[in-house]
Amino acid sequence: MLSDILGLSLLVDSIDHPKPPASTEGTVLGPFHTHEAEHQGAGSVISHDPDGEPCLVLCTVKDTTGKPIEGVKIDVWETDSKGFYDVQYSERDGPDGRAVLRSDSEGVFWFKAIVRALAQLRCTRCSQSCRH
Repeated sequence: MLSDILGLSLLVDSIDHPKPPASTEGTVLGPFHTHEAEHQGAGSVISHDPDGEPCLVLCTVKDTTGKPIEGVKIDVWETDSKGFYDVQYSERDGPDGRAVLRSDSEGVFWFKAIVRALAQLRCTRCSQSCRH
């Protein structure tokens, strides 16, 4: 985790995987990513935290020329309203605050999350964050 804090992980990633000038920076998955997230359709609710304020997340994935990209796999995860990830609870029943989505023919993907304590939303080709 120290290498993430110092930015060393991103530096190594940018050297190993150079990107065109107009593309989004790469990102590391971090310690709270899992492979348990279920595939969800557009508009799915990813957080079942009753204390979280609803947040509609609407994004478009485009190439460096602005053309929408269809079929991009987007893996998102967020904290609950207390700032904790689902994997930090020993009594959890399964994944929550996580989803794997695909961009549609217009490059669009969207889902329903919560506002408070949203972690950065990360996907295979982009990095977005939602703030209140």
